[in-house]
Amino acid sequence: MKIDLIICTHNPRRDYLIRTLDSIAQQHSVAGVELKKWLVDNNSPQECSEKLRSICAERGFQYLFEKEPGLVQARICGLRNTSGEVIVWVDDDTVLAPDFLSQASRIAKEKPFLGVWGGSVVLELEKPVPDYIRPYLVLLTENHVEVE
Repeated sequence: MKIDLIICTHNPRRDYLIRTLDSIAQQHSVAGVELKKWLVDNNSPQECSEKLRSICAERGFQYLFEKEPGLVQARICGLRNTSGEVIVWVDDDTVLAPDFLSQASRIAKEKPFLGVWGGSVVLELEKPVPDYIRPYLVLLTENHVEVE
């Protein structure tokens, strides 16, 4: 199975992006999976683009540049270059669970009729959330799912 993992970014916070890339590097190996990693630079300033290109080279990512601003344009750029059977989108501030790719591979094999699926989103907030907001976190993006 071929999996293409794509990160779209614009002028990212370096510390967040490095955590994301580290979590990808720490994925459990998945037998029978060919993984190709892409980073789409969505028109970051030149100095940032140069750093992103260097980081990609160091970490085994293919670097793509999309001059048209916007996430949709960046994703289209990524899709134009992929050939995987499964596309995994990762935000530039996301830390993946160590078994994320093995779970994605398992789901793709067991349920080939699915076109799209996701997993748990656990927020790691920089500041404490006021108590009155906690009940609404699920509406903001936090989501916990059980793996079958």
